[in-house]
Amino acid sequence: MAKFVAISKEHHLTCKCRSLADHRFAAREATVPIVAHEIVRAVLAMPIVFTEENGKFTLSALLSVTPGQNLFVAPDGRWLGAYVPSSIRTYPFRLVTPEGAGQSFLCVDEDYVISADDPSPGTAFFEFDGTPTAMVQQNLDSLTALERSRLATELAVSSLAQAGVIRRWPLTIKSKEGDRTVNGIFAIDEAALNALENENFLRLRAAGGLPLAYAQLLSMNQIAIFEHLVRMQTQLAPQPLTPLPDSLDRLFDQTNDLQIRFD
Repeated sequence: MAKFVAISKEHHLTCKCRSLADHRFAAREATVPIVAHEIVRAVLAMPIVFTEENGKFTLSALLSVTPGQNLFVAPDGRWLGAYVPSSIRTYPFRLVTPEGAGQSFLCVDEDYVISADDPSPGTAFFEFDGTPTAMVQQNLDSLTALERSRLATELAVSSLAQAGVIRRWPLTIKSKEGDRTVNGIFAIDEAALNALENENFLRLRAAGGLPLAYAQLLSMNQIAIFEHLVRMQTQLAPQPLTPLPDSLDRLFDQTNDLQIRFD
């Protein structure tokens, strides 16, 4: 499990951030949170759903119908889709607000922090004069913008939940093992949305819930992408090696006519 530490001159002045070679760090993520400002691009590349934890709904990108698997990550770490969700794109950085603190801190997964004398490729956190490098500043700016959008997204999703238009999505997948129901995902109840009274409908619009609702409904057509991704995963999977004979006797089968002499 990733452990994020705050970036500081005290601890990272002479350190580097390890280069992110591929997306295998996200290979087990079946869903990841997304925010409103990226949904226009995400909706064209993957299904958008709501996930629920402790009674709170989160807008999420659905990356697989199997828990613990991300079909968008190839065996060699390449991303197989047309869009990479921001929570994956900004890794290994996170903007973290400690409980009870009024300030957020730019943090990094400590597994990606390497010392200056480590020959592994990486980018420094700080310049010689102690100022953050462009890499750090760019990630801070991106994550700050994402945090603003996240807060607005939470408000919009909360308004949809309060309006009673989020329902469980009874998604059934056909496989060689038979039909399988995907659990834990939710979608917009279009009939309930259309049946809202004017006052509630306008409340949703004011909270920014309507664009999310319509985008989520549109994205449900993207569920067919998983069939394509499964085929790609199969094609890209490493091919098993041809087993070698388990003994020299089988390699040099003495029942044939071939004779080997060492004169």
